[in-house]
Amino acid sequence: MIETDENKIIDILARAVVENNPFKVQLDKQVFVYYSRFSTEPTLLEDIQQQKHILIAPLDPPLGNLKIINAKKTTITLFTELHLVEVPVHFISRPDISILQLSFPKELVVDKQQRESIRVPVEPDWGLIVKAIRPSGISFIGRLHDISTGGLCFLSIGSVPSLAEKSKLEVIIQWPNRNKEVRARAIIIKNQIRDGDMYFRAKFLFDSYKDARNLEEMTVSLQRLHIKKREQLFGDL
Repeated sequence: MIETDENKIIDILARAVVENNPFKVQLDKQVFVYYSRFSTEPTLLEDIQQQKHILIAPLDPPLGNLKIINAKKTTITLFTELHLVEVPVHFISRPDISILQLSFPKELVVDKQQRESIRVPVEPDWGLIVKAIRPSGISFIGRLHDISTGGLCFLSIGSVPSLAEKSKLEVIIQWPNRNKEVRARAIIIKNQIRDGDMYFRAKFLFDSYKDARNLEEMTVSLQRLHIKKREQLFGDL
């Protein structure tokens, strides 16, 4: 849906600023994406209310901060609690080293919140372990149930932790059989009991390109393993 109503655009962007989640930035038609988040400037919400501009932190990887200057089209893709939003903007200036000033959008492409990518089922005998760490430092261990480049689902092992929806945490995914470990921040979007086990579904909140790349590499490896297993079971059918 194309949203052109000025008040609705302001409301959606203001919600995104308050939720303060990282987002993707794509330059022109490049497949490669950068990561950033809204600036911490105290006037940002007021600037959005007045439709002045959008202020964001420098892009990661840093090369994007040079490429964005000459980009003809810049698209921010962000998630709010309710929506997946594409924000078409263009570069205006870089007031200082910690801020990129972008144009205020005339329209938004808005969809209901949804998964970005396909979930890969993870078999218990693959030995993947999830360590979830709360901001308080308290942690617990879980088993990975499925994963995508956008999020994961895991079930608790042992005592069932109290994790409400919208809780933020750090997740460390360990794959001892392949000597691999990746980590990322995440937010719980759903929890439920199934067959006596507590399952948690979370969305990744990438702070850096490195985190996103590492998760993507692990997801691709698991997807290959899953495909290989299906081929063994079903042959060419």
